[in-house]
Amino acid sequence: MRGGKRSRDNRIGALSAILLAGGAALVESALARDVTATFEADYFDQFTPRNAREMVDRVPGFEREEAEERRGLGQGGANVLINGARTTGKTTIEDQLNRINATNVERIEILDGATLGVPGLTGQVANVVTRAGGLSGTWQWFPYYESQSGLTLAEGGATLSGEWRNLSFSSEVYFGVGREGTRSDEILFVPDGAVFEERFETSEAIERGPFVSLDIGWTPRADHKGNLTFEYYQSDVDAFTPSDRFALAPPGESNFTRFDDIGDDRGVTVGADYELPLLFGTLKAIGYVTREDSDLDARLTRVVGGDTTEFVRNDDLSESGETIARLEFSFARSETSDWQLALERAFNFLETDSRLFELNDMGDVVETPFDGGSSRVEEVRYEATLANQRSLTSDWNIQVSLGAEYSEISQADLVRDFFRPKGFVSTTYQLDRGLSLRAQVSREVGQLDFSDFVSSVSLEDDLNSVGNPNLVPEQSWRAEIELEKRFDDGSRLSAQIYGELISDLVDRIPIGADGDAVGNIDSAERYGFEISGTLKGESIGLGGVEIDLLGVYEDSAVDDPLLGTPRRLNRSKIYEFTVNYRHDIPNTQFAYGVDFDMRDLSKTFRLDSITDIDRDPELDVYVEAKDVRGVKIVAEVDNVAGSSMIDVIERFSARRDVGVLESVEFAQFKPVRTLWLTIGGTF
Repeated sequence: MRGGKRSRDNRIGALSAILLAGGAALVESALARDVTATFEADYFDQFTPRNAREMVDRVPGFEREEAEERRGLGQGGANVLINGARTTGKTTIEDQLNRINATNVERIEILDGATLGVPGLTGQVANVVTRAGGLSGTWQWFPYYESQSGLTLAEGGATLSGEWRNLSFSSEVYFGVGREGTRSDEILFVPDGAVFEERFETSEAIERGPFVSLDIGWTPRADHKGNLTFEYYQSDVDAFTPSDRFALAPPGESNFTRFDDIGDDRGVTVGADYELPLLFGTLKAIGYVTREDSDLDARLTRVVGGDTTEFVRNDDLSESGETIARLEFSFARSETSDWQLALERAFNFLETDSRLFELNDMGDVVETPFDGGSSRVEEVRYEATLANQRSLTSDWNIQVSLGAEYSEISQADLVRDFFRPKGFVSTTYQLDRGLSLRAQVSREVGQLDFSDFVSSVSLEDDLNSVGNPNLVPEQSWRAEIELEKRFDDGSRLSAQIYGELISDLVDRIPIGADGDAVGNIDSAERYGFEISGTLKGESIGLGGVEIDLLGVYEDSAVDDPLLGTPRRLNRSKIYEFTVNYRHDIPNTQFAYGVDFDMRDLSKTFRLDSITDIDRDPELDVYVEAKDVRGVKIVAEVDNVAGSSMIDVIERFSARRDVGVLESVEFAQFKPVRTLWLTIGGTF
């Protein structure tokens, strides 16, 4: 699988040269910080928002994006800033914005990320500017009815924020009893089409638990500021799937099978940062610690003729955590150039204790050997990056980041170390008023999932995975170029093409004679294009109407580790098309909307099976009453058209390279409709 390495490197060089040659013309002032558009607080009165998230989501032509899952804290992040600064740690920007009361928002500025001096941040960025205020808060209640699992009432939460002298805080308390269910009819047949078994399954999952968070800001001086974040969550899950199974041909014994998953998860996160002037620049120190404990009890029970003929239990205890220390020194060498030097150390670990119990011939439940289920994996990583944002003219900007990481991964007596270069070149060119062209080439290092290092069992899917201590992180070269046009009325049109060349792809590979594990495949490719836009109805005589469109097509290729033939990456995107229509009826407190979504993902290839999931297009509708005696009420019906999902699993007698197609499992999941009510207000 390494035969194509040289040709892949040539493609990388050619792709980089093309975009970097074009990037020589795509450079703009790093310190210009021109505001593309400003939306004062009173602009959002028509939507009666309760928090900053609802305000950001109503900015015309802007799409909020969360930070991608990444190693450590890294550069860039979500495309939303709060008072000119990106959030510290890994808290989602949605959670941060939910804790800011709408009454404390002064305005929202839409900026060009390439002019902000934040390495890795490009494209349109929303800056939420807040003002000092007294105690204020929001509350929400989310009752909902699901056609499969029934009525759920106990889900809701509240936020509280305020300021006192040089301290500010925002907090959130949330408690939920979530309930969801599915129902499916399944048939199993042999390759010639003869059905040999029918199954009728229902499943239900109930999740309970609180979420508590607290953010504290401290400004002891005008040029000093600090932040502290605390989060705690608890999640108790009871999930069960009873399955009636009827043997047809050849005649056999019908049975009743039940799968139970009982989980108990707890996690706590603490993050802190402090920024102060130092020498000729600014120093920012960041600390981040998270710990999670998980206790999973999975059970399979099979009953034939009233007697329990099979019982399997998997007890899985795990503890994981991450500790990060990061220093960022930022300085400006001139009015047209910003620099940042960053150093980071991270420590990650996962410790598991997994035990397996089965029913023996005597009818007793006894522990059976389970190799590789109990282990501890650790990684220590060091990273250094130097980033520069430079202005060449008033219309052209360039960002360059060069860096590398050194990591050491240990499991039992096996210790491995790695050196990985990383970085990017990003450029922006303002072709005309409202018309911009952006391009980026980046070298990225992926994040490992330590659970892939230890063996695991899935009782419901009858799948065993061997742990692979030899995993290494994915690496990729990614290039993208985007053309965007923004109109004066808030309408927007954007087109983007992208490509990615991946090395050490993390996928399923054969281990030993019949083992199935997550491992690395030498090379893979992913590429596609995306078109998105926002149309404001005022320009076509439809006051209060906003239509958001998104169309994506993507292709990918990797050599199958068993057959050596090319196929798409597992569960990779093929296409996606969404339309979101919203109408705020002028001179009223009412709005309604329709959301349409259709997408398709590629098949999932395991060593002895191929799974294809087909989902019908989905249609959701909602009606919004913005002010009912000070309360906002939103009623939403998901899956109005009754869309369903079909799973087709081809199972082979052995590995696909030596086995033959043995059976096909066809499962149709019945439509699930959900009526949501969101009731909330401010205080």
